[in-house]
Amino acid sequence: MRATGTPALAIEISSVVVAAGSPGQTTVLGLISNRSGQAVDNLRLSVSLLDRSGRRLGQRETSPALTQLDAADVSPFAATFPVTPESGMRASAELMQYRTAKSANTPLQAEIVQMEQLPDGSTALLGRLTNPGGSTVRVRELAVLALDAQGLPTGLLPWSAGPIRIGPRGSQPFVALGPAHDTAKAHIAYARAEIETGERRMDMRFAAGPDLHTTSQGEWFITGALENLGSRSAWGQAALRLELDQQLLGLAQVRFPFPLTPGETRPFSVRMPPLFGPLPASLDPAELGLSGKPESWPASSGEAALVLLDIQVESFEFTGSRAFIRGRVANPTANAVANPAVFAAVRSTEGNILGASSQVVAPRLAPSGEQAFTLSIDLPAQTTPAMAEYDLRALGVEVDG
Repeated sequence: MRATGTPALAIEISSVVVAAGSPGQTTVLGLISNRSGQAVDNLRLSVSLLDRSGRRLGQRETSPALTQLDAADVSPFAATFPVTPESGMRASAELMQYRTAKSANTPLQAEIVQMEQLPDGSTALLGRLTNPGGSTVRVRELAVLALDAQGLPTGLLPWSAGPIRIGPRGSQPFVALGPAHDTAKAHIAYARAEIETGERRMDMRFAAGPDLHTTSQGEWFITGALENLGSRSAWGQAALRLELDQQLLGLAQVRFPFPLTPGETRPFSVRMPPLFGPLPASLDPAELGLSGKPESWPASSGEAALVLLDIQVESFEFTGSRAFIRGRVANPTANAVANPAVFAAVRSTEGNILGASSQVVAPRLAPSGEQAFTLSIDLPAQTTPAMAEYDLRALGVEVDG
């Protein structure tokens, strides 16, 4: 609830509609607008799904896609229910929590350039963000709302890959990926960016790669490693560009669940991104241009409070050139840990990165708690998995109390 003494703000919730989600699921979509002269953040919404008679089928709490709304800002929101859609369903939403904030958002211009229907039935959107201002901005959040012919929401597509920073009057491509929405006639991108202040150092680099590989099943993937060259823990990521004859084919994003410690090198592996153009029938990987620019920003003291967890491997299995590692993660500390995650890297006997994988196994792990995991790792064709070297570790963020 609002803190005592906080003035009421003109927060408007509109266009709350029910849409089909994944099989057996129903999604409620809507817009939240800040009609006041104050910025707000820490927003939480309560969303209810009702049947045709008005009986409540479920209730969910959710946050808007943009976590801060300055004066006149608008953000979409979505909540998913494990209920099969039926005719006559209705929905409602109300604001449960907010906090006044300091205005920080910088307007960006967004356009959708191309749309592709993927083999699995999902939709990929290629767009472009433009920073019309005179300062470098850091893109915090981005989501794309699909609209029907009446202008009502039909689906929310999350940001899949794109820029972290955009220079003055610069433009960068982005990709949004999500379920197909048969009734979608238009798409609108919503972005939150902030002016970057202070001196920025480039403390992240590619220690290896990026390199393009194919599995024995003909699937493409990209490997490499990021290294933190700085003197403090930092988040690191990179948007990988795939080009053919200097035309952008797709973007893939390298992300990690935890910051990198000073001097740490962390391998990565990402699948081939959705392609916005055809590949030649007989393609030589050397024809494709693969590039990326690592980016970094400092981790807070809380984000950097990582603890080592115990890991027990129970089985290794191999199918074609894909490895499956199953096991359990245990918390040996006296405190709970948030986002316990397993990391695995596979290297050749010469030290080259063959594949990597990571998985957050649970939101939280209590003291002495355990959680099972299964990692799937793509390996290049002709790899002999039994001859490779495997490095596994598990980490979590320490939670006080």
